[in-house]
Amino acid sequence: MADIKVNIHTLDKKAHRSYLQKGYLDPVTHEPLEPGDKVVFCAVCELGFIYDSWVTIGQRHCGQSETLDYVPVYGDVKKPKKSIRLFLNTERIALIVILLIVLFTTIRLNLKKKEELKIANEFIERQAIELISLRKEKEQKEPQYADILRQLDDKVQYNIRLTDENELLKGELQKIQEAEENSKKEKENITSVITSYFNALKSKNVRMAINTHVRRDRTKHLSNSLSEIAGEISDYSINAIGLFKLSDGTALFFIEHNIYRNHDVTESLTVCFKLEKEEGDWRIASVYPINDR
Repeated sequence: MADIKVNIHTLDKKAHRSYLQKGYLDPVTHEPLEPGDKVVFCAVCELGFIYDSWVTIGQRHCGQSETLDYVPVYGDVKKPKKSIRLFLNTERIALIVILLIVLFTTIRLNLKKKEELKIANEFIERQAIELISLRKEKEQKEPQYADILRQLDDKVQYNIRLTDENELLKGELQKIQEAEENSKKEKENITSVITSYFNALKSKNVRMAINTHVRRDRTKHLSNSLSEIAGEISDYSINAIGLFKLSDGTALFFIEHNIYRNHDVTESLTVCFKLEKEEGDWRIASVYPINDR
């Protein structure tokens, strides 16, 4: 593309007096235009530039590089060339179109933002209404919840007390069961001693009978007595009546003792045995008849 011709005018004091009288300034240096200056005029706005300033701004102004081929004077301004006017109109139309597009886009974006803002405000308003509703509902139900929680706490405390009482009762029951078990074992042990005693007498085994007694070193009188009893016993039955443990560590054991001869009961006695522990085992200390028939 050929370079555009730059029209350079040397200002003359006489020929360009009317222009010089207006006191125009160079748009770049802001110095007054004087006779003898080499000046270039923009073809669009007709501003005059000192040639050096025109070069400094890249030889373009108002979006183009065309220059006037005359010095514009007030009252004697020639009309721009048709091609320049057409260029100017096209440029203005394009600029107007761009501005309209920008304006339309801005309006559309603003409308979209406005719609989004409206939706957001509606959402916030709904959330606020729901929050207020929930808060009112909470305020209404809080007393009910507090009462329910109180009742639940009372039930929990009651259950805890019942559990504690049950544990205590279980402990007491276990103690009673253990005591009963111990008493049962003691009774069984004592019954075993008494049974061994009568079995020894039945079998006429006086020495074995003596072994069921404590203080066996003093057994001469006891031996004679047991020998006499053993000579009379042919058969018997014993029924335990009761066991009583005394505070001194001894025990009283009551039995019903029936002696048979020829399958008939010839003698029936309620006998009290006093027992003492020797090396952890129960042994007979004394025998007392309670009644006979």
